[in-house]
Amino acid sequence: MPPDARPGSRGAFGRGRDARRLGTGSTARWFILGLAERVRQGLTIRAVATSLASASLATEGGILVEELGADGLDIAVDGADSVDPALRLIKGRGGAMLREKIVAASAARYVVIVDAGNTCPAYVAGFRSR
Repeated sequence: MPPDARPGSRGAFGRGRDARRLGTGSTARWFILGLAERVRQGLTIRAVATSLASASLATEGGILVEELGADGLDIAVDGADSVDPALRLIKGRGGAMLREKIVAASAARYVVIVDAGNTCPAYVAGFRSR
């Protein structure tokens, strides 16, 4: 796991009201761990996870995980698969892609966390160019 994924993920928690989407992947994992720390310090939130692994990690951390409801979410947070210098990004190549898109579309705000391991010099037809 890239060590710089952790600081980027920290900036994304603690600013919403109370309903959040928990993404899937290594950067999302750091976000969930940081959010769990905030919950232990007294933050009250509800969360919707986009994978079983994220739901399990969140529950272990004391985060209340719910199913997506009709009221939507205040904020959705996830990591990018790849981003170029113009900030064009590729999001959602994994097995949770459909659920990620549905849950993200229900959020009032969508935040994508990017670390140096996700950067690429150019965007080429949906794939990272080296």
